Amino acid sequence: MASGLDKLSAVLKGEIRRTEARCGELAELIPRQIADAVERGASYDATHLLGALNGDAMAVGSAHRDVFQSLTSAVADHLQSLDRDNQMVYAPWLSNMAVMNLLQIMGLEVDPDAVRHAADGLPYLATTRVEPPSYDWSKGIAALALDRPIVYRNVAALPVDGAAAFDASVAPEYNAQGWLAQFAAAVEHGASAEEGHALWRQFLPYYLTLVDMGAITDYDLTWVARVVHDRIARQPLETVADWMAEDLRAALGV
Repeated sequence: MASGLDKLSAVLKGEIRRTEARCGELAELIPRQIADAVERGASYDATHLLGALNGDAMAVGSAHRDVFQSLTSAVADHLQSLDRDNQMVYAPWLSNMAVMNLLQIMGLEVDPDAVRHAADGLPYLATTRVEPPSYDWSKGIAALALDRPIVYRNVAALPVDGAAAFDASVAPEYNAQGWLAQFAAAVEHGASAEEGHALWRQFLPYYLTLVDMGAITDYDLTWVARVVHDRIARQPLETVADWMAEDLRAALGV
């Protein structure tokens, strides 16, 4: 049976093979779709591009960010059009936030008001008893990346007050909530860049199995990368995608 790292290596190799041809198609498709939405008087929902954006960031970091430049205003407009009081909004809200995150870690600027609107809406998303549980984890890891402690502490089942205890030797394995708590503890404890990187490397073998279990989503890896590189290592947000792509290749021998 292939290990978690072997499976992730196969996924990464596939994304690397696809990325050049895919970006050529998207460079023509995205402006045309945005123009069509404008003509219809609608905001452009870019979530159908989430797989392509996620794969591209994993494979080549920010190399193709110019292809996605036109999405920055589109995703900002669409995020601000969503109603956080609608109990069924959690799925499009989190998917659009994932697009926003991918654009940001590639070094593209999304309207700060839209980012704040998205982050401020996280406490209102009713994901606690929703299936699959990946919705709740996505909310928690996004909240950790965007420094919304009330949200991520609730999802991670951490105490309301006091910094979470961080033990670098702990690997929660197939416990998604445990991983969120561990990443949160690393942030709150002020873990070093080396400790954050070690935690990231510990997480990678379990990532795809957690996705298959419905515990997290495939695009949550980019939120984790943001937490590790931006919040723990305190490196610039716009360098996250390049760091992630480079480190994945090193970790997986690709």
